[in-house]
Amino acid sequence: MVASDHDSIALDRPFVSLIVRRHVEDAAFYWTVLDRPAEATHLGARRAWHFSQLLEANLEGLRLNDPRSYELSLDGLDRWGKAGETFVAMYCALLGDAGSRAARVERVLRAVRRQPDAVLRGAAAALAWAAGRDAQAWIDTAWTSVEPVDLVLALRASALREEVPDGAAALLQHADPHVRAAACRAVGPRRPGLLRPLFDDASSPVRAEAAIAWSAAMSDGGHAADERARASGVLWRAVVEQADVLAKATGWYRVPARRRLDRWLRELAAMVPVGHPDLGQLVGSLPLRQGLNFSLHAGDPALLDFVVAAMRDPSQARWAGWVWQCLTAVDLSGEGLTAEEPPVDLDAPMTAERRDADAGLPLPDAMLVSAHPANRHGWPRDQRMLLAHPVHPHLLRDILDPNRDHAQALRFIAADALSRMHPEYAVDLRATPSHQARQLRRMGLEEVA
Repeated sequence: MVASDHDSIALDRPFVSLIVRRHVEDAAFYWTVLDRPAEATHLGARRAWHFSQLLEANLEGLRLNDPRSYELSLDGLDRWGKAGETFVAMYCALLGDAGSRAARVERVLRAVRRQPDAVLRGAAAALAWAAGRDAQAWIDTAWTSVEPVDLVLALRASALREEVPDGAAALLQHADPHVRAAACRAVGPRRPGLLRPLFDDASSPVRAEAAIAWSAAMSDGGHAADERARASGVLWRAVVEQADVLAKATGWYRVPARRRLDRWLRELAAMVPVGHPDLGQLVGSLPLRQGLNFSLHAGDPALLDFVVAAMRDPSQARWAGWVWQCLTAVDLSGEGLTAEEPPVDLDAPMTAERRDADAGLPLPDAMLVSAHPANRHGWPRDQRMLLAHPVHPHLLRDILDPNRDHAQALRFIAADALSRMHPEYAVDLRATPSHQARQLRRMGLEEVA
């Protein structure tokens, strides 16, 4: 679009900066909301789709107002320093022409290098959302970087863009364990034969990512049971170690520690067979919320008793009720299984246990729920369950249908499960609307009507 003389004059007016700043702030907000599907219990598919459209509209506003958008995005990054602001700043940095792009990106990278565990995911997402030629131009230069963070970012972004070069396999032997772990995630699914030696790596994250990537590549079940058991054992031990890391973490360090543990538990839930005799011991050793998340992704009927017992913990009762509903398809409120709501304590301190995701979820009555017939139903003990049905592609497709308007948290579980059963039908709920639309069309679904 070519700007007229009138447009150029308008862009110099003071109020334009206010509008651009609003684009910067709104883009960071919408990206942050969409980046957290696992706990989006109140965000339905239709509203999520609307949010993604609003995110794209704000990004369009940033594109039309560069370089002012870049300057204001740096203000936001310097002030807040969160992943959402990093997403916007990196996106705006990539808008520069070939001559200025490297310097603009370097300015954002300095912030990423200071706290990569907290913000690198935002930069990687920006490289996936940005125009292909702009993002690829930076990625192509990153492979020669001496900065480990830059290499991790290039690997993560390339994996999101599904364009990992063959030469990236050399980074499996990099001296920095963060680079090796990122290389496992990016390279491993395509070249799993390179991962087996990394099962014995000195770094727990490297061992875990190698086991996850190897298992994903071998999901057809054509390998010996002892090989699959070894991979799951490697990840199981890493999970135990990471749970200890989370228990000792303080401050903002808890956030990346918890995110890593949550991801590994999702992967372990898919790798360990239903009915494994030690699952009860595992969930009992985890922080309660992580044990509940594992139970939901595992879909093992034998863990229902653990989920019901968790409803007696005031800090996690609502989340335990949500997990139980997802497994059994029983509506707590509709069947009168809720407890009386306590008075709202506006002075209650925020803690690691109090989550925004739990606000508005029904408070289950643990005694009534424990007596419900669903807990004693004859669920198949050799099949994962979700919404009171064995996990089957048709069920997962139905949950993912945007016009069914299921919560993003439930769709996230379905997308995760379907991607393992049929990788060609993978759906990334964090991807651009156009990318998600293409993924849905592969399975005969359309975007929100």
